[in-house]
Amino acid sequence: MKNRKQKRKKKQSFSIWKAIKFLCIAAAIVVVAFTTIFFTMPSARNSISDWCYSRYLQARVAVGRFFSGNGNGYIKMEIPLNSNYYYGIDVSNYQKDIDWGKVAIEVGPDKKLPVAFAYLKATEGITIADKQYNKNRNKAEKSGIPTGAYHFFSMQSPADKQAEFFIKNVTLKKGDLRPVLDFEVTSLFHGKKELRRRALIWLEIIEKHYGCRPIIYTCHSIYKSLFKAPEFEKYDFWIASYDYDPKEDYVAWQFSQYGTVHGINHDTDLNLVKSKNDLRKLFY
Repeated sequence: MKNRKQKRKKKQSFSIWKAIKFLCIAAAIVVVAFTTIFFTMPSARNSISDWCYSRYLQARVAVGRFFSGNGNGYIKMEIPLNSNYYYGIDVSNYQKDIDWGKVAIEVGPDKKLPVAFAYLKATEGITIADKQYNKNRNKAEKSGIPTGAYHFFSMQSPADKQAEFFIKNVTLKKGDLRPVLDFEVTSLFHGKKELRRRALIWLEIIEKHYGCRPIIYTCHSIYKSLFKAPEFEKYDFWIASYDYDPKEDYVAWQFSQYGTVHGINHDTDLNLVKSKNDLRKLFY
């Protein structure tokens, strides 16, 4: 009986050891495969980088919502009110169908702010054309709200091809807002020199085609680390900062991701410009 128990114990310990050994080998294979792909395949590296950054943003929002208790999290900021300011929104397919005739920013139970401008997502990379772009543009214009288009930049596609894709999908006329490059790529997996090079390719192609200088949208941390460089001094910036005024020389400030806007059934980005002169700078 004792011998049987000892044999069982030996078999169990042997099985556990085999399992541990197998898991270690499997983990090593995964690490080697990941490293090989990351350092030898640029497209895969770019995809991983974009994926990681998007998961980071989602996690940041989720954590903020969880701890806030009101669904808005630490990212929420009260609407900075000033009689000299002009307020705007930016939307995409995420907001679904919008009743543009009712669009106004809710400040309180009895107060709304008119929307002076609206930026609409038009394209992303070289394959994604926003499904709501044309509908939003037509309905917003009928409601008297000036609109502009933005392109969400991806490191998975060449910058010149992304510019061509934007041009293919967006036409501009007098009274429209200037095109915007939405650049949210960090230098974690890409060197600053390469990021700047790609951004400039897109910007220069767009400027040459439309005859106006695009605006760059980015968050404050990326602005400080990437775009405070001589080659970008001539560009106007639209900066996202949700818990403080970045106090930079921006043309527009995105101060909230969770605005309540009449006519829209989902959280909406809120933006402002601080003067009529800055508002004019947005226009084509």
